[in-house]
Amino acid sequence: MSTSSENMNTEMDAEDTTASQEAVVTLDGVRYSIDQLSETARQTLASIRFCDEAIQQRQNELAIADTARRAYGAALKRELAKVTDNTE
Repeated sequence: MSTSSENMNTEMDAEDTTASQEAVVTLDGVRYSIDQLSETARQTLASIRFCDEAIQQRQNELAIADTARRAYGAALKRELAKVTDNTE
């Protein structure tokens, strides 16, 4: 699971690894080598990443639903305009 940036209230960022650079996580402005983290810390980091991905997925789903709702609202307005036109 690699992401270029992750944000949470504690300002945590995870950086990708490259051939010349080790994987690090930055928490509250302090950089930590992922290789030096305990197994528990790595599991917790994985849980945070999982949560971030779930939040992003829900935000994407919300954006889709919001777009659809707006389209339905516009369609309803068009239909109501037809009813208004027919009653005059």
